Amino acid sequence: IVRKLEENGALAHTIVVAATASESAAMQYISAYSGCTMGEYFMDRGEDALIVYDDLSKQAVAYRQISLLLKRPRV
Repeated sequence: IVRKLEENGALAHTIVVAATASESAAMQYISAYSGCTMGEYFMDRGEDALIVYDDLSKQAVAYRQISLLLKRPRV
């Protein structure tokens, strides 16, 4: 995806937040919120913002792992 954005000249106007399967559970969990926060920043400034999530099931698994480690009940 990043290569396609670069080839078409769109990467200069793009922020890519990615957490792969090799990243820690905390990084996978927080990456979705980080991307959303960045989008909200530009939206609040009156600029255009588009957030695209590829797969939130990985974030749910990461949340479960963190909850189990902290011994908190899942919701």
